[in-house]
Amino acid sequence: MKTTNKYIAVFFFLSAVLTWSCTEEDASLAAPTIPGVVDMGISIAPDSTGAVTFAPTASDAFNFHLYPGDGAGPILIAPGESYDYAYEGLDNVEFAASIVAYGVGAGSSSASELIEMFLKLQIAPETMVALTGAEVNSSKRWVWDSNAEGLSNGHLGVGPGPNLGGQGEGDYFVPSFFSSAANAQPACLYDDVLTFSVGADGNPSFNLFTNGEILVNEREILSLIPGGDTSAASCNAADDLLVLDTSWAVRPVEDGNDLLSLGGGMLTPMSYYMAASEYEVLELTPNKLRIRGFTPDGVLAWYFQFVPE
Repeated sequence: MKTTNKYIAVFFFLSAVLTWSCTEEDASLAAPTIPGVVDMGISIAPDSTGAVTFAPTASDAFNFHLYPGDGAGPILIAPGESYDYAYEGLDNVEFAASIVAYGVGAGSSSASELIEMFLKLQIAPETMVALTGAEVNSSKRWVWDSNAEGLSNGHLGVGPGPNLGGQGEGDYFVPSFFSSAANAQPACLYDDVLTFSVGADGNPSFNLFTNGEILVNEREILSLIPGGDTSAASCNAADDLLVLDTSWAVRPVEDGNDLLSLGGGMLTPMSYYMAASEYEVLELTPNKLRIRGFTPDGVLAWYFQFVPE
């Protein structure tokens, strides 16, 4: 009987310990704190660069998680701090941004806002100076480097494009199929003038002066002039079919050369018409512009080289 009483005493002791332990745990799991109304504190930079500052506030917030609305996030923001985020895009864009405020115990409140902006491509100052002569309010006229010849520095040539095989190897980076001799092309090519400009407002513009005729590649003549001569590259009066006054932009490409694009796409040629929609910048200095553009099928790469007039 004494042994039984001993076990009963131990049982009651353990029960008391467990009860005290659970009470302590329940005390530590207090009800979560729900932060008050979230103010996202959005400030959009007026220079059309896409820079937006978030300075969120909410009572009883332990931290904030920012979701910019472009697939990024969450981005942690501490109370009393702000975060500068750079959106990307062109022209009129919109992003549904949201911020979640967390309180003690994982309680949360959130807010969302549609951010609408006009974004313009930001061109590197050194690129702007090389092409136009200055960062603002300047123009620069470029002509064919007609005396240059050879594979590495010729003024007009053609080589294999990415869809012809061997991309990134051997002769893929030179006009190995053909490189023009000096001044060997029709006169309508050499009287063209390409003008790159930037206004006082920082907006870039482009003009191609053709003197009435443009040299059109024989593989692309029918896409521009139905019934045209397809036997060889030829001079054609095509000003009314082209976009000769437009905008331009140079944007960096990850793990590659910068890309030069003109507002009219393939209808704004860099003098020689071969239906490229944009051009890879191989070399750009204040005294030389060397580019290459791919035919629409990606089979050929045409190389052009220009110098200031």
